[in-house]
Amino acid sequence: MSIHKSQGQTIHRVKVDLGRVFEKGNHNSFPSLSSELTLVLGQSYVALSRASSIEGLQVIGFNPKKVIAHHKVIEWNQTLQSVHENI
Repeated sequence: MSIHKSQGQTIHRVKVDLGRVFEKGNHNSFPSLSSELTLVLGQSYVALSRASSIEGLQVIGFNPKKVIAHHKVIEWNQTLQSVHENI
């Protein structure tokens, strides 16, 4: 099933191949992501979020060296860590 066809569905068992998903787009311009790369990253999220549970999700072809985080997400995460430390 394509990612587009899976949008809006909840799937109890899903296998997601991320082997080539991060290869498109211009990584050198990060954090100014190209629209093509943004689309690819968004589709990865859609594919992963179809699983109804972590137990029903199988990810293959994942390469952590190809994963990038937008600078605003990093800032938000640091804010959460700061709040947690002050509790």
